[in-house]
Amino acid sequence: GLMNGHSTTRQQDRQAQAARALWLATNELSESLTTLTGLPRNKAQHRLMRWLRHLALAVPMGHADVTALLALLPTRLVLWFVLHHGDGHYLPWVVQRMADPEVSRLAGWVWHVLTGVDLHSHGLALPPRALNQVPRGTDTRDPGLPEPDARAVQRLELVLPPHVVTLYGQAVSSAVLTDSLWHAPQAIRWMAAKRLARQGGLRIHIRAHARLQQAELPPLPQARAA
Repeated sequence: GLMNGHSTTRQQDRQAQAARALWLATNELSESLTTLTGLPRNKAQHRLMRWLRHLALAVPMGHADVTALLALLPTRLVLWFVLHHGDGHYLPWVVQRMADPEVSRLAGWVWHVLTGVDLHSHGLALPPRALNQVPRGTDTRDPGLPEPDARAVQRLELVLPPHVVTLYGQAVSSAVLTDSLWHAPQAIRWMAAKRLARQGGLRIHIRAHARLQQAELPPLPQARAA
């Protein structure tokens, strides 16, 4: 079962108990998706998105039960989980999803967040689609995100260390997470803040006014090591 190891602190114990409960609830709701349609299905998917991002932070890297859970979920929700889980093991799967007309833009963004490679500046994005072309699911659900050139990304053959939490091409550390709080989009800032809090470190309210958040953050280093 999920996270059955002995905890060394009360915080770890609480986190493990919460993760087990969330795992069971997520698994049950995931199984119910196959029988839901219309508005109930949409509501269930939105609830799952909220649960999955918390679960993705709690599940240990390489846990055997993750594959079974992800098999129950629609592709879009699996991408959401992978984004927050950060395991480089799933990068090839993300690349494969770039050929899916329903989720290719989202897959490209998840790949970018994991690797730190910008699609546009590295020539890995397709040109904008003509206005007279029929929009695809990825165009209407993820407007503004670049359309990845799936074949070009595959030719790059970029890999990440498996079972290591990676963010923008770096193994996650307090420094990487803090830097993300200054620069990253809101979804990634939420993830960074939660990871820091789980480590017992910095706690920041990312919905607060920008100036209040900046006051809580440590200053950025003046120069970075090469």
